Amino acid sequence: MRFRFTSQSIFSPHWWLLLLAAVSVSALTMRLGFWQLNRAEFKEAAFAQEQAQAALPPVTDQDFIQGMSETQGLQRMVDAKGEWLAQWTVFLDNRSMQGQPGFWVLTPLKLQSDEVILVQRGWAPRDRTLSDKLPPIHTPSGPVRVQGRWVQAPSRMVELAAPPATVASSQTFQSLRQNLSIQEFEKDTGLQVLATVMEIAPPSDGLLRNWP
Repeated sequence: MRFRFTSQSIFSPHWWLLLLAAVSVSALTMRLGFWQLNRAEFKEAAFAQEQAQAALPPVTDQDFIQGMSETQGLQRMVDAKGEWLAQWTVFLDNRSMQGQPGFWVLTPLKLQSDEVILVQRGWAPRDRTLSDKLPPIHTPSGPVRVQGRWVQAPSRMVELAAPPATVASSQTFQSLRQNLSIQEFEKDTGLQVLATVMEIAPPSDGLLRNWP
């Protein structure tokens, strides 16, 4: 049995639909390819900028006090001195490290002025039986030195319910939180946060710092 191709069979409505589908898939594939290239270029530019910032001299506590902006200091190394305000320590829940559930520990560091920098000090594991039990954290008193990197505020996790309201009292302060808004933290504590800093020195105070 022989099948004869005719102009009517080739240019049937079914054929046009197949052609349209093929062209659409090709166009979509090309757009995805250009999108991937643009993403790669953006990541390379961001990495180059980060490396350039990291190569600059470390930001000191005096630079913070004099009003260095986030645009100038983001991703730069930090070498600051101050005193921990342990009563305002925050534990961010559901933050993992090396596949283990736990908390990110953030404590404000008071500079020579009344301003503070909020330091992401490290990670602590969660209790195996009581998930909301806070781990004991040693916070040194007196002058300390913090070496780290100026970073953006911690990323937000999905919340099923709004966090409870807090007042500016260390006895009623909400230490355990799902997310941390710098504006809310300033309102709760009465502190003025100049920057957030991720400590990168070797592990200490019982905290891990194997940041990605």
